[in-house]
Amino acid sequence: MTSMQHGGNIYTERTNAPDLLDFSANINPFGVPESVKQAISAAIPTLVHYPDPQQTALTQAIATYHALQPEQIVCGNGGADVLFRALQCLHPKRALLPVPSFLEYEIALQEIGCSVIYWQMSPNLTLTNAILPELQTGQYDCLMLCNPNNPTGTLLKKSQLIPILDCCLQNGIRVILDECFCDMTSEAQQASLLASCTAYPNVFFLKSLTKRFAIPGLRLGYGVCADAALIEKVRQTGQPWSVNTLAAAGGNAALLHGCRNRCLAGYCLPAAVSDLFRAGTACFLSCFASHSNAASLETSSEFYLFPCSLYGLAGTVAASPHSHSAL
Repeated sequence: MTSMQHGGNIYTERTNAPDLLDFSANINPFGVPESVKQAISAAIPTLVHYPDPQQTALTQAIATYHALQPEQIVCGNGGADVLFRALQCLHPKRALLPVPSFLEYEIALQEIGCSVIYWQMSPNLTLTNAILPELQTGQYDCLMLCNPNNPTGTLLKKSQLIPILDCCLQNGIRVILDECFCDMTSEAQQASLLASCTAYPNVFFLKSLTKRFAIPGLRLGYGVCADAALIEKVRQTGQPWSVNTLAAAGGNAALLHGCRNRCLAGYCLPAAVSDLFRAGTACFLSCFASHSNAASLETSSEFYLFPCSLYGLAGTVAASPHSHSAL
């Protein structure tokens, strides 16, 4: 059996398929903003210096963008880097992981020797209040959540998520809440609880600029938590220069761009382009409609989950109709 791995690895397949269309990475299809490209180019002369280990300017930019305090934020070499460092600091013993979910949660938990207990989602692959009694058993010190969930695309609204977070707060359970896909659709943006982080000091939010600004190769993510002591501990964990100079410059420009244009994913889209975006999704889904066994799940994000039986495989496959190569 082929082992599961993160999407977006075009390098091992490109030799056999030079015209490969990559549907495995969920990235903003409108590409890197020009202001980000220009900022990266302008930062090249400063490569002779070490990066700021505290990332003071970038942290302030993130704080301004989200109306948070700098001491609530820690930057890293992508969201995955922040995830691994946060779990190293928290070092949970027994974590509850709703599945299906992002593979790297399990990898990060197992790396620190944490026992991982899987919670099977409902038939429509979403999380319900049925998980609350399990959280109240006293067996867990960590809950892993992703909203919208990766790879299903299903979204928990605030009214659904708050009872779960309240239960965790009352039972001393730390929560890793991955909101990396919240910026890609307006519905998901409305479900974000980042602005309420002070009400949940037990919740560590994961964020990334990768999807929103189409910069996965730059590696830039951050964590947010009202527990300033935990944030400082995560900041001191790992190697001292977790964000390189070009990533910091690009991130600052991306956030400034996003502040000026707070439409879809930081891009101010005219109606015609928005219509094209929706039409691309419709076209993508129609390509699968001819298969009698084709069915995608409802999604609140920019990607879809399909049964792998389409391809004679077991399980499911996640695909984005809006990857750069797909367009």
